[in-house]
Amino acid sequence: MARDNLIEIYTNLEKNGEIDTTQPPKQPILPTKPAPPIEKMDKAAQKSYEDQLEEYENIVQQSQEKIQIAKTNFQEGKSVFTDGFLSMLGLTQGGRTMCQFDKAWLWLPSFDRRL
Repeated sequence: MARDNLIEIYTNLEKNGEIDTTQPPKQPILPTKPAPPIEKMDKAAQKSYEDQLEEYENIVQQSQEKIQIAKTNFQEGKSVFTDGFLSMLGLTQGGRTMCQFDKAWLWLPSFDRRL
């Protein structure tokens, strides 16, 4: 939920975070870098490690690109949302996230907008 300069983050109906949009974006928390295989001669383990390392490096690169965009946007734009703001974001640190809007309600407040 976003109102003025605060964005409240909910998961499964529980509030688990709050972001003050007047503060600069923070570095994201990254997953742990994969550990190399103990047995260096195990080709299957080495291949699995290299695949995991490549995926990890892609995550780090994407995260750095996104945080740089967020920092630029923060410096250039207004960070207090008074004209309406609605968004849904799904994140996962592993696996796949699928959002399904089924049997959901959306409440929108009525605003008196006089021009």
